[in-house]
Amino acid sequence: MVAGFFMSQTGLEGRIYEFLSPLIESEGFLLWDVEFGSTAGRKTLRVLVDRKEGGVNLDDCSHLNRILGDIIEVKNFIPFRYDLEISSPGLDRPLKKREHFLPYVGRVVSVKTKLASDGRRNYKGVLKTVDDDRFIVEVDKVDYPVGFDNLFKAKLEI
Repeated sequence: MVAGFFMSQTGLEGRIYEFLSPLIESEGFLLWDVEFGSTAGRKTLRVLVDRKEGGVNLDDCSHLNRILGDIIEVKNFIPFRYDLEISSPGLDRPLKKREHFLPYVGRVVSVKTKLASDGRRNYKGVLKTVDDDRFIVEVDKVDYPVGFDNLFKAKLEI
């Protein structure tokens, strides 16, 4: 994740996510995440998209950039200058919500929690299960439950 980007989907990010999701789906893609932040003094709206089958390529990103850029401008969601970046979440994709974790049960994930449990905040292991409010990561044959409310950062390991 680029320095300066944050993980919450509240406020502006949440409104943009809710607005863009059906538009992106109508183009045959899935909206993975919306991140808004700044890097090197430039404000950037990063929209991460994927497909159910296969991945996204540069032409897909360019196509969505043209469509979404115009729509966001017309709706005037962002009252200041920004760069729009459309990209794939990548192979080592960020996992932020329950729906992100579900397809990867049985795969290796890296997780960092907000608060320590038994003195531990970092976990790298196999994603065992995903429930409504938590998931379990197995590290060295020990299961560690992590509540989504305690999730700071997680990603799929490649």
